[in-house]
Amino acid sequence: MSILIETNNTVYPVVPEANNYHPIQQKPATVVSQSKKVAKKSSKIKIIAIVSIIAVVVVIIIAVAVVLAVLLSQNCRYGKLNGVCIECGVTYSSSKIVGGQNAGYSSWPSIVYIQFKYYYLSSGNTYSISTSCAGTLVNQDTVVTAAHCYNTELQLSDGSTLTVSPNSYHATYESMYTVYLGLYDKSDLSSGVSRSVKSYTIHSNYDDPNVLNDIAIIKLSSTVDLSEKIQVSCLPEDSDIYPENSDIDAYIVGWGKTSSAALTTPDILQEALVTVYDSSKCSLVSIGTLKNWQSQICAGKYEGGIDTCQGDSGGPLFVKDTVDSKQKFILTGVTSYGEGCAEVGKPGIYTRVSAFIDWIEEKMNE
Repeated sequence: MSILIETNNTVYPVVPEANNYHPIQQKPATVVSQSKKVAKKSSKIKIIAIVSIIAVVVVIIIAVAVVLAVLLSQNCRYGKLNGVCIECGVTYSSSKIVGGQNAGYSSWPSIVYIQFKYYYLSSGNTYSISTSCAGTLVNQDTVVTAAHCYNTELQLSDGSTLTVSPNSYHATYESMYTVYLGLYDKSDLSSGVSRSVKSYTIHSNYDDPNVLNDIAIIKLSSTVDLSEKIQVSCLPEDSDIYPENSDIDAYIVGWGKTSSAALTTPDILQEALVTVYDSSKCSLVSIGTLKNWQSQICAGKYEGGIDTCQGDSGGPLFVKDTVDSKQKFILTGVTSYGEGCAEVGKPGIYTRVSAFIDWIEEKMNE
């Protein structure tokens, strides 16, 4: 905005000189003085107006910056979907059957089935060997599983050891794995959603001989759409020891053997209710193997009869707790190992997820 002020100068008539009469030349002092005052006032008004405009602009910029900062810093732990933070632990079925029986359809929509299939050439013939593990979806392209599910060696039926490596059938280790999501009956893999593996990262401190820090992250080749059959699991809130208490209920879920003697694994997803114990309850499990109860959990049924087994590796140990004022199942442990399956006095050993939460979230955001 500009302010224009016009000032008319007064013109005085010329008086001829006569008889040495010298009239006093009067100057329009008053008018000039007034003009200067008006000009100064105009300048002040301009300055005030400019300063006011600048102040308003600065306030607007700051307000916009604050709003953007709030929006950008919104912590969507499990990612965003259509601009809204994804809610963890959503289920579309309340059916929970305990005691090592069939799980309810869509009761555990975050569990995934990980199939390893390896083709190799021997004596001019092509052979294949396959194994499986489980895992848990924690955002639309990230799965938490066990480090020991990453195969570098395989035991063949004749007792020999086969070294796993990329070959003419597999350009990379990752190409040997396929992840199935939303699966209930593994006899029909087409009923699930499949993804190839972009990367399979084993924790850097994984100790194979003692099965310590037995955790890994799989990044899927592409994101998956969330649905009634596919959802992300809730994670512990921080890196403190979780759960803090023992003698609490927990759920195990998977497609593993229903007994050590079983020759096959069930097609239908299984679930069972177990107990999280104090570490002393696992004192008889794999004596001589180093343990770290800051990063491991003892869980199962001390009296035997219910446990995870071969094929359940990498799968979840869930504990029910409050998340955002709702009761949800939290991924508390990753199925690691045990001595036998469901033996008396020998619960299972699980990797404690809370001990690795910072690493998991780092990988989730990659």
